[in-house]
This record gives sequence, C-alpha cells and structure tokens, in this order.
Amino acid sequence: MKPYWNQVRDTLNALGYLVKRSDLDGIDLYFTNSPEEGHSKDRKNLIKVFNGVKPAGQCNMKVALGKILEAYRPQCVKKEEKGFFLRKKGKKKWGLSVYVLTDGVWEDGQDELCGVYEPIATILNRLNKKGLTENHVGIQFIRFGNSEIGARRLARLDRGLREMGILK
Repeated sequence: MKPYWNQVRDTLNALGYLVKRSDLDGIDLYFTNSPEEGHSKDRKNLIKVFNGVKPAGQCNMKVALGKILEAYRPQCVKKEEKGFFLRKKGKKKWGLSVYVLTDGVWEDGQDELCGVYEPIATILNRLNKKGLTENHVGIQFIRFGNSEIGARRLARLDRGLREMGILK
C-alpha cells in the first residue's frame, strides 16, 4: 500500500466527509498493519491518526476484518409495520458499513482469498439467525493500484461469495 498511501489518505478524507452524517457517534478507523485506531466525528482527527501510521509489510486481512465484524452485535427490535431497527445502548443503530481501502495484496495464504471470506460468512450467518437478512451490513472493498493478484482476489470475493454459498 505504500505507493498509494497519499491516495488512500485522500480517499479516507472524502469518505469521511460523505459518511459523517450516517454515523452519528463517529467514524471508526482501523489499520491492518498497525495497532493504531481512531474514532471521531471530525474527519480531520481521523486524518491526523492516519498520518501517524506508516505503511509497511503484509497484513492478515482475515484477522483485521474479523476483528471489526466480530464487534458488531445487532439487537433486533420490531417497530410498527415498517420493519426493523437496531438498538445499541438505547440509540438507533441501523447497521454497519465497512470500507476496506486495499491493494488486495495480503499475506500469502493456502487459499487465494487468504480466508477473508470467513469473517464475512460469520457475520452473515449471525444476521440470518436474527432474521436480519438485508441491508444491515455493507462491506465495500476499494482497490488501489493495478496488481493482478489484488484485482483477482477482489473480483473473486465479489462473485465468489455467491459461488461458495455464503451469499444467496
């Protein structure tokens, strides 16, 4: 990711501007190559955290994504006839949106996707058990660069979840 670090920062800045009204308690920022984290309603604070992290080495995307998705625990409450909303500490929490800014070049793994589909399958199974089958979790991979490996991995994730029976 090092060659794209400035582009990643600019994308984070733009995303922060676009989604800040959707996440009323603030945006959470995580890194796959650093223990640094950020949480703020102000994207300038997130950029400050971002600027303190230096890109280096490969990452374990399965573990990083799993950590984020594992923390999401929706509680389903029916509201009138209009559908469902989620509660978290008394506040409305409509769902989870995860934006993964990546070149798709993670650590070498036994399978081409390095197990990244596993935390996605876990969260989908948890939502299905609660009857929350649509529009509660969104995961968007935003790719940087033109690595053949990265493009192939993300394309396989995009179509492969259905092929693996994880998405219907």
